Amino acid sequence: MADSAFSSTADGELTVAILLCTYNGEKFLQAQLDSIAKQSHQNWCLFVSDDGSTDRTLDLIERFSNSVGIERVHLFSGPGRGFAQNFLSLLARPQIDVPYIAFADQDDIWLPEKLARALSVLQSHRAIPALYAGRTRYIDEQDQILGESTLFLKPPCFANALVQSIGGGNTIMINHHVLKVMRTTPHPIDIYSHDWWFYLLVSALGGSINYDPQPYVLYRQHSANVVGMNTTWKQKWLRIQMLLAGDFAKWNDRNIASLEFFRPQMSAQIQQIFDTFVRSRKQGLLQRVFGMKAAGVYRQTTLGNAGLWFAIITKKI
Repeated sequence: MADSAFSSTADGELTVAILLCTYNGEKFLQAQLDSIAKQSHQNWCLFVSDDGSTDRTLDLIERFSNSVGIERVHLFSGPGRGFAQNFLSLLARPQIDVPYIAFADQDDIWLPEKLARALSVLQSHRAIPALYAGRTRYIDEQDQILGESTLFLKPPCFANALVQSIGGGNTIMINHHVLKVMRTTPHPIDIYSHDWWFYLLVSALGGSINYDPQPYVLYRQHSANVVGMNTTWKQKWLRIQMLLAGDFAKWNDRNIASLEFFRPQMSAQIQQIFDTFVRSRKQGLLQRVFGMKAAGVYRQTTLGNAGLWFAIITKKI
C-alpha cells in the first residue's frame, strides 16, 4: 500500500480523504469498504489507522488496496488510545492535504451518494471552516433496518454544541479550513469524541454547520458499538446513568480545556457565551441556573432539554 497521498486531481473533481480507524473489525469491515468503492463520487483516497488488530482486518485492507489501486489506500499504525485519538492522529499526518475530509467507521455501510451529497453542501462554504453532518439509518448485524436517528430541527450553533453533538462521526465531512485550524494546536488535544469536537470547534470559530435531515449512512448496531443508537428507553436510561456518574461533566471539562487554545480566534459574542458557560458550571445553584440561561445553552429535543436542566440543577454539567 502507498505511503504518501495525492493532493491534486487529474480530472478537476475535488479529492476527498476518507479517514477510517480500525480495530479487530473483520466481521463487518468488508461491507464498509465495498460501499466506499461504490461511491458515485470516485475521487477519493482512503487513510486507515489501525489500533493493533489481531484478526483479519489488515488482510481485508490489503485486499481492498489491491482491488482499487494501491495509490488510493494508505495504512498507518494507530496510537492505541481510543477511537477519538486515533482519528486525531490521522488528521495530524502531513500526507493528508486535500480539500475535504470524511470520517468512516469500520462497521457501517455508506449509501452511494454519501460523498457526493456532502460535497454538494460544503462547496458553497469554501471560504470559511465548514462541517457537514447528518442523520443515520440504523441497521442490525444482518443489514435489517431498525429505524432512523432522531431528526433535529433546532438551528445548530455554539450554544447547542456546548452541550450536545448533533451529527455522528460516521456522517461528518469537513473542509480544509478546519484541518488547518486543527493543526495550529501545539499539543494533542484531549477530547471525548471527534464528532462533538468538530461541531464545537467549527461553531466556536463562526464557521458553517450543515445538518442533513436525510440519512446517507447505514449505522450498524451490534454488541461492540462504542456509542450506538439512542432511541429506546433502555438506551436513554444508560445515558442517564452516565450523566449521574459524572461522565457528562468530565467530557465538558475536556472540551473546555481543548477550546481554550482557540479563544483568540473566537468572536466577542462566542467568547461571552463560552465564558458564561464555563463560569456558571462551578457556581451555586441560582447563579448556575441564571448563568446557563444567559449562555443560552440548549439541546435539540424536549427530553434532551429536560436532561440538560437536570444536569444543571444537580451540578452534573
